[in-house]
Amino acid sequence: MTCTIEKKTELVNNSRLSEPTSWPHRPLFIRKNKAASFNSNLTCSSYESCSLPIGEPFHFESDLFVGTALIRIKGCRADDDENYFGGRKRTSTTIIQGRFKEALRADEVLTGQEFFRPFRRRISRWIVQAGTMFFRQLAPGLQIDLDSDRPSMFSILAGTAQVFRADEAGTEPDITGRSVFEHCEFGGKKLNSAKRKRLLRNPGAAENYIFDTESVYTFDFYQHLLDPFSYTMNLGLIKNVDLAPSLDNQAIQACAKTKDGRYLWSFDFWHENCIDKSED
Repeated sequence: MTCTIEKKTELVNNSRLSEPTSWPHRPLFIRKNKAASFNSNLTCSSYESCSLPIGEPFHFESDLFVGTALIRIKGCRADDDENYFGGRKRTSTTIIQGRFKEALRADEVLTGQEFFRPFRRRISRWIVQAGTMFFRQLAPGLQIDLDSDRPSMFSILAGTAQVFRADEAGTEPDITGRSVFEHCEFGGKKLNSAKRKRLLRNPGAAENYIFDTESVYTFDFYQHLLDPFSYTMNLGLIKNVDLAPSLDNQAIQACAKTKDGRYLWSFDFWHENCIDKSED
């Protein structure tokens, strides 16, 4: 099933959130992306009408992927901050573990951020340039479009995840521990994280890696540049950029989708600073 841009926008903007005073993880409310629900039948089991958990795994399924997600955010009382975040720079992680329901080439599967309306406050050109240069150092091949009616930034998932594993069913790691370790083979050779990122962020190489439907894949997207709890971002020398006005009060996401627009997963991270104007 396909979904027009207008229909996606309607679903995103008209789906009301409850008052922040009722949010279990205030100032955050995490839910499945409504466009992904319509476009790719994304479901989240017991959490269809309430906030997704933080610090606790939950099951999800779409037309293309079935598995478990674990979201950790530094500062949330629901999370085990000291055990997981202690001694680390990272401010959040989203760990995804599960199976592909359709075999896909790695170059066809992207991760990143997308927004369903243009930013009212156009981001200063020098900030856009600085941010683009900074993020492309971290993820070469990153495609950034912040000036269009649907701003977005996407890169190849297999070359972007901090940790990438492919295991036989039954041998996959426990994602609730402090660390998940790399286990990736390409062309008959085991790759460490740095080599895998360097290789699979290149579309020409990534097209030769196939996500099969038998293996259990684990992706860890930990990072320290964006702080969901304060809804700010650090762009190298530019510190604590307030995301709510910069993004026109839209949610950031943990998202994976194909080049042809089908979602594997997409979870919206709403902050209470966005709410006053996001649903006018």
